[in-house]
Amino acid sequence: MATKRQKTRAKMIGKTSTLKEELIAAGYAPSVAAHQPPSVTKAKGWTDLLDKYLPDEKVAETHSAALDATKVVSARIVGADANEGTDDFIDVPDYPTRLKAVDLAYKVKHKYVEPSNLTQINIGREMEIEFVGDKD
Repeated sequence: MATKRQKTRAKMIGKTSTLKEELIAAGYAPSVAAHQPPSVTKAKGWTDLLDKYLPDEKVAETHSAALDATKVVSARIVGADANEGTDDFIDVPDYPTRLKAVDLAYKVKHKYVEPSNLTQINIGREMEIEFVGDKD
């Protein structure tokens, strides 16, 4: 069962710019908000709230729709039957929305892999990046 703070936090989603601010606004201690967000976001009550209000089926349907997103744009029709007043509205692919949907899918499926063998050599105006081998 969700706690009062978890329910308050659910109402705060999107109303703050950071997770830390969201947690503080929901009543969590600043130290918890700053240093323990995973313990809050993985809590059973919070995941129960997410399952209740964001069911996997609905999220998947919406995500699927975003993968095929279109937007309406106005277009001037040219051709034999067109005149200077021949305008129409057409659906075109909404590539930024589609890209965001694909990006989200990769994140959810854990397809982004952080390179563990990436080391920053120089810090300053110029930077060199060098792969130094596996750190395992």
